[in-house]
Amino acid sequence: MIDDLDTELDKVNAEAILITGVSTAGNPSLAYVCGCNIPRGGVYMKKTGEDALLIVGDLDLGSAEKGLVKNVQPYSRYNYLQLIGEHGVEEARAQVFTKALKEMDVQKRIILGGMIEAGQAIDITRRLEQRGYEVLTEPELIERVRRTKSSQELDLIAEVAKKTESVVRKTLEMLRNCPVSGETIQYKQTSLTVADVKAFINRNLAEVNLLAVLDTIFASGPDGADPHNHGTPKRKIKKGIPIVFDIFPQDISSGYCFDTTRTFVIGNAPQEVKTMYEDVAVAQQTALDQITTGADGQIISKSVCEIFETRNHKTPLYYMKHPGMAMKEGFIHGLGHGVGLTIGEMPYLSLTRKCALAEGDVVTVEPGVYYPGKWGIRIEDTVTVQKTGHHNFSTLEKSLELK
Repeated sequence: MIDDLDTELDKVNAEAILITGVSTAGNPSLAYVCGCNIPRGGVYMKKTGEDALLIVGDLDLGSAEKGLVKNVQPYSRYNYLQLIGEHGVEEARAQVFTKALKEMDVQKRIILGGMIEAGQAIDITRRLEQRGYEVLTEPELIERVRRTKSSQELDLIAEVAKKTESVVRKTLEMLRNCPVSGETIQYKQTSLTVADVKAFINRNLAEVNLLAVLDTIFASGPDGADPHNHGTPKRKIKKGIPIVFDIFPQDISSGYCFDTTRTFVIGNAPQEVKTMYEDVAVAQQTALDQITTGADGQIISKSVCEIFETRNHKTPLYYMKHPGMAMKEGFIHGLGHGVGLTIGEMPYLSLTRKCALAEGDVVTVEPGVYYPGKWGIRIEDTVTVQKTGHHNFSTLEKSLELK
């Protein structure tokens, strides 16, 4: 949580942190510490034990003052435009940063953060170091702060979950109501395609102020065998074929995200698909039963792999024992990841990361199995860790056959 920022700075013996970027959009670290949307970005500075300073363009003062930082100053206070005219953008920026740091009595050790171009980060670092500052490298510090969510953040995620699930239910209901011609699903007197379904999804997301920033996965048949295949737009939707429906939108106002996946078949599912679906469902429940404060994500991941391997699916455990073998089939990805202002942040449930879950963590639980040329099956819930057990934000029915 944001209250942990001073503690994290103390751990690495840093005096202050500087977070910058051209916008809060696509910049979760800056968005988090500002607590609001700032279209043209700015620079956030905080010395340990003291209140933060936020410097923004004059046009963004109104937006910035609605956020968490009480001391918001315009760039004009630092004569930024005049400095640009005299020295260029890079040097002007460095002079503004330096003046603000000196006013805050920051002497030496600072951390630079935010989503900025590598070249810009190097330039800022070099110019600050020329002025006697030591710029520390701690790329995960803000992510550690963002990891555990406050009650207010949990409420925001719960709201995104509610709206997302309403869109999923409308989509499934639309599919249920579509007529069938042979094996093909019909829509507006023609064959229904993945593109048609996604257009329906996007319209309904927009109605509840959500945005599919990274698109939505609606992967039918062999497309679903690739966990990150978003679905071939022209592919026709057919009966009896597994469809992986993975939706992970962002709330336009709050910036918080939600992530959930259901796999289903329109009509009757083949027995092989039913068996694999049951394997995934059992694996997910095995993981969910272990989610609580203090549980080790690595151990949970191992238990899921063991479940899959007893059911004849390859997993990362198998591939670790066979170095050089490509991970092409079976359970081929991590068990889960954090969700907040992004859909890929701490904590991670993985065989390769030891991770003790903490109260307030928000994490996905998403086992799946994948077989190239055939299909994929994945079930995903997003949960928050509690003192004892967890709360599942996902309330969607887990049912393979859509009838």
